[in-house]
Amino acid sequence: MLKQRRRRETTRESETLIALFTTPRKCLVKMSPSLACRVSGALLNVQHHHVRHCVVRLKTGMFKWSKDYDTASKCYENAAAKFNAAMMLVEARNNFVKASDCKMKSSSKAPFFAAKLLEQACSCAERQLEEVEEGSAEARDLATESAEYMLRANVYYQTNGNWDRALEAIQKAGKVCERDAPDQALRNYMQMGTVTIYLEQAGKVLAIDAFREAISFSVRNQSFSEAIELLQLFRRFLIDLDQMQDLRKACLSTVILHLANGDGAAAESSMKTLYDEAESFRGSDDYEIATDILSAFADRDDTALLACKKHDRILTLDPAVVRCFGRLNTSAATIHSSFSTKQVLDLNNEGPGGDSGDLDLTGGNATKPAAPADDDLC
Repeated sequence: MLKQRRRRETTRESETLIALFTTPRKCLVKMSPSLACRVSGALLNVQHHHVRHCVVRLKTGMFKWSKDYDTASKCYENAAAKFNAAMMLVEARNNFVKASDCKMKSSSKAPFFAAKLLEQACSCAERQLEEVEEGSAEARDLATESAEYMLRANVYYQTNGNWDRALEAIQKAGKVCERDAPDQALRNYMQMGTVTIYLEQAGKVLAIDAFREAISFSVRNQSFSEAIELLQLFRRFLIDLDQMQDLRKACLSTVILHLANGDGAAAESSMKTLYDEAESFRGSDDYEIATDILSAFADRDDTALLACKKHDRILTLDPAVVRCFGRLNTSAATIHSSFSTKQVLDLNNEGPGGDSGDLDLTGGNATKPAAPADDDLC
């Protein structure tokens, strides 16, 4: 009893100190080193006090047969908030995750709030990423762990029917890995297709920006097959939302990325597919420039390709696609000669050996006719 009373008094004193120095008046108070040390100790004491409460709530005994996950979740969340305020990010992140787990283990599960707590854990990990060296093993591990939090949040949002939030969680899982784990970021972005089929009209509007971001990242990392797959989903949204200008750009980008991927046959077949799929693409300026690009590849004409690169319709595409197309040359892919603009048969060219190019209707075996005799002239 005496220990519990002292503990309560210490906690009360700690909370008083924290309240004093977390008010707006703190800017007028210059803490001495000894007082700063006391406040820091008070913060730690309050934080660990909340953690001890969590442990107690999860214990069972003779007169307590079930764990109190609801109260434990609140205690873990309070402790995480205190650790977060004290910039103790590892402890804050761990307690946010524990609070989320308790939300899902409770008798009345709360997947939405469990997902929100995982988002806060991800935010703590992101702040840690700012302090570690870019590209290091530690940064990669932190980025991967942050993405795992968001992917778990995505599952919880789907369980609760929040498809818009689920898409945002997947987008965040890809975004957080872009710098330090690009391969994992790409895999995360590719999961957007599992959610988009359930989106309503408003959700599809939000999905457009997510797809643009994912496609741009895929092109920057030269993952052209994944970018083409994402573009296919993107075009469906644009058709549903009647975004014809963006749809024409997506069609032109699809042809370019097939060429960047070295797949000339796919670029050829995509012209017919896109012609049938997107009515606004037929006969448009984007269709004409796509045809000119394929013609330049069929003719191996880098000069004509350079003119295409400077075309206004190309410069309106995503910057990553523009840069990708700018690096291409006509040897990147093989296009059938049926797309060529130089299929003109010149019958006036001379053949080998100085022979005329005139047609020989005798098969080459006729002899020169003899001159007519004088009698014949009569």
